[in-house]
Amino acid sequence: MVRFMEEENKEEATENAEIEKEIGKDDMELEKEETVKIRKSHLLSVLGAVVIVSFFILAAQAVIADTPQSNSRTVTGQVVVGSAAPVQDGKQIVKLTVQGSTYYPNPMVLKKGVPVEVQVDMTSVRGCFRGIQIPAFGVRKLVTDSDNKITFTPDKAGTFGFSCFMGMGRGQIVVQDESGQVPADVNTVAQDIQSGSSCGGGCGCGGG
Repeated sequence: MVRFMEEENKEEATENAEIEKEIGKDDMELEKEETVKIRKSHLLSVLGAVVIVSFFILAAQAVIADTPQSNSRTVTGQVVVGSAAPVQDGKQIVKLTVQGSTYYPNPMVLKKGVPVEVQVDMTSVRGCFRGIQIPAFGVRKLVTDSDNKITFTPDKAGTFGFSCFMGMGRGQIVVQDESGQVPADVNTVAQDIQSGSSCGGGCGCGGG
């Protein structure tokens, strides 16, 4: 009788051990599933953050690309700029393009008293941007494929603004005096560029 009970207890203990083993396996499977879920969730969070950061970086780059850039800086009593436009056949030659809403080179660096010939790149300069006005030097012209040059002679040194007829495309002109300096107190950019003006028609913006 005692032996029978011992054997029965052994069998029960074995069964309990098997049950506990199965329960342990189930717990391990559940833990694995939870771990996988957590890892997937973390990965999705990281990917989402990367996408958001990438979006803001691209947006910032787009804003920078469309922001007028200038290589001029001010020191005591004068503006320091790069080299003036090259001179060919007695004229300063400038090849004008557009990037975003800005005319380039920006600024256009010129010498006072030397005739200027602005050659407009008709590939990049389109629509209303082809109607160009430089108030400081009395220039207002609509360039075409057959007549893409603007000529004038800068008769004063300083920093000046120019734009398309509607004020949407903008740029700056820096004119050096005979000594190569630019007076810092001569700056009419704000008044030279007027936004929202009428194009007067014929500039490719739908006005004739």
